[in-house]
Amino acid sequence: MYDIDFREQDVTALDTSTPLVDVGADAPGPFIVPSHAKRITEILIHAIPDYTADTLEGFTSAIRLAGPGLNAPESWIPGPSGMVGGVATTSGGLGIVKPMHYYCNIPVIGGQAINAYGFMHGSADPGSLRMTVSVVYDGPNVGRWRHMDYREGDTAAANTGVALTGRGGVVEGDFRPGAPIVEVVVGVGGVPVAGPLAAPTIVQLTGSGLSIAGNYIFQGPGIYTQDDITASGDAKTCDLVKYECDIATKAQGFIRATAQEINDDVGTPSHIIGLGFA
Repeated sequence: MYDIDFREQDVTALDTSTPLVDVGADAPGPFIVPSHAKRITEILIHAIPDYTADTLEGFTSAIRLAGPGLNAPESWIPGPSGMVGGVATTSGGLGIVKPMHYYCNIPVIGGQAINAYGFMHGSADPGSLRMTVSVVYDGPNVGRWRHMDYREGDTAAANTGVALTGRGGVVEGDFRPGAPIVEVVVGVGGVPVAGPLAAPTIVQLTGSGLSIAGNYIFQGPGIYTQDDITASGDAKTCDLVKYECDIATKAQGFIRATAQEINDDVGTPSHIIGLGFA
């Protein structure tokens, strides 16, 4: 039987876990799984920048779902990413953006709690993110992954790979797979510099945790900047590039995610990749 619930909160510090427990003026606390619910079939995540004017900033975002209401491992799930900048009185710093949308298949336990936590990542604090998360119970469209994990980090030079090792504000290291990878999502935000510049972004997966050797190069969003972004820059927030896949893994191995900005150095891009496991 279909149901949907929602939580939100302002995330005001980089790399810091913030409980998402509010619904506007109300504070209902964690999600309580409906007694009839069998699984979460959709998750929607928003990260809306309430940013400091007159500076160049950017972010990636994520949430963590944990607690006794999950009949599966906890999930660390990337949300939207973005870049912001420009003089407050002259730049086009406004927008209407949609949340990141996932289909999933997370078994739950009726009557139990699920805690949601929000994270803002990046190389410079943009101010705050108004983060939201919606969970759909027993919807008509079911995804393939039971839990997700992510890694994030920054690059500072073009055509130079950097291993993504951060999660939840700590150095978590490489992925440790325990099931096949059935979905990959890739995002980028970060602090830009004036152009004209343009850079595609990629994240490559390597390591002993991959059962079959392959290229595994996943393209993320591209970044561009023009000449005077401090006076005429905009606020750019986007969802992630999503790939449905079927990648066999080894439970005792590791998977390293290595990010690059290609061709131009557009500043300090902040990269994030999420792996959805069956």
